[in-house]
Amino acid sequence: GIHGIGINTEGNEVYALSYTADWLYKINIQSNEIIGASMDSLGNSPDIDIKRLKPVECVHVNDSLLFVTCSAGLWYNPFTGIQDTIPGQVQLWNTNTMSLIDTLQFSWKANPWHIVQSPINEQVYVSLAGDNLYPGSAGVICLNYTNNNMQIVWENYSEEFQKLHGIDISESGDIIYVSGRGDDNLHILRADNGNKIKSIPLGSNVMAAGIRAFHY
Repeated sequence: GIHGIGINTEGNEVYALSYTADWLYKINIQSNEIIGASMDSLGNSPDIDIKRLKPVECVHVNDSLLFVTCSAGLWYNPFTGIQDTIPGQVQLWNTNTMSLIDTLQFSWKANPWHIVQSPINEQVYVSLAGDNLYPGSAGVICLNYTNNNMQIVWENYSEEFQKLHGIDISESGDIIYVSGRGDDNLHILRADNGNKIKSIPLGSNVMAAGIRAFHY
């Protein structure tokens, strides 16, 4: 099943993620040509629902770089019949060559979810949904992608974060907004260091998901 979808900065290519098969697809909207690539070292077939990396969202940041978040986590290995733990990942792809050029791994409890690009520098911000059974596993991270590789700029994990989901950034690039699907809050953080400014209650049982900051 297709989950994440993105478009390149020129507007002529669409990228789609198979959440179940762990495949990335590039679609040329002028020629309708489709190129696919396995996102996993297992090299599984695109018609097999492996559900190992479980990619969630992709964001194209320049003419060739695509970020992909992979929630991963617990995985039932069909080859061994054993349940395994797969680290959450953020992958960086070259969309010209459709090749994986860098990977950052996190705890299997982290569950990387949504991602947003900074409007002012070569950084992206990722919400980590975490696992409610492990307090402190949810958080927000900032990644730098200068020189086509990823480096962690800051991380903010907190026990008050539960099932972080949507993430967006202010037009000025200095404020991060994150929705807590499990804690019913809108968390507001500084973009430069990840420190929390405040949390705004959204009401009980709202199941906050994706968010979007509108600029006027």
